[in-house]
Amino acid sequence: MRSKEKNKTRIDIYERITNLIVGQLEKMVRPWVQPWRVAMPGLSG
Repeated sequence: MRSKEKNKTRIDIYERITNLIVGQLEKMVRPWVQPWRVAMPGLSG
């Protein structure tokens, strides 16, 4: 793979993730917040 093609692929990955996060924010979803509750922090079940 040529350097320019590799850089284009890398940029596309960053752009794809950025678009995903922006889309979730527009839907009022905070993608960095876990959607579940932990019964007792520190214990795994």
